[in-house]
Amino acid sequence: LGAEVTPDGRYVVLTTTDGCDPVNRLFYVDLDACDGEVGPDFESRVVKVVDNFEAAWEYIGSTQDGSITLRTNHSAPTYKLVRCDLVNSGTDVTSWPTIVEATEHVLEWADVLAGDRMAVCYLKHVVHHVEVREHATGSLVGTVPLPVGSVYQYSGSHKSSDFFVKLTSFVEPGVTYKCD
Repeated sequence: LGAEVTPDGRYVVLTTTDGCDPVNRLFYVDLDACDGEVGPDFESRVVKVVDNFEAAWEYIGSTQDGSITLRTNHSAPTYKLVRCDLVNSGTDVTSWPTIVEATEHVLEWADVLAGDRMAVCYLKHVVHHVEVREHATGSLVGTVPLPVGSVYQYSGSHKSSDFFVKLTSFVEPGVTYKCD
């Protein structure tokens, strides 16, 4: 079981897994509707978004209109990013718009940054490549010029456009890069 509060403090996004397969269920609770009290009726406030174990659904970030961005392998074995309006989208995952299409390379992680940006990391031929994209549309803003290597740690925040990646390679035991 996993839980994450959206940066605006409005929703708790809940995931449940079963075993080690890259699949999970996805739920949320609207904290505004709870009036600050969770109480014994918490279970009745949980809204089912994806109630099966057919794909992975990882919360990436929120938009200003109350939608969330998810990394998923639903119809995309190398993963893609989709947008889900929690209030109006319903549970038909095929109707959710894709903002970053799946490619031949594995989309390993993504994170929302300040200024309608997100950092997206791909594994291309055993080398990590980090891109900056617009969060609203998924459009490519630029590629982070990192040397050949593996990103083994990331740190960023929706409150800042700066983020940090730790990279290692055959010639570099470990170095941290600050990116803006």
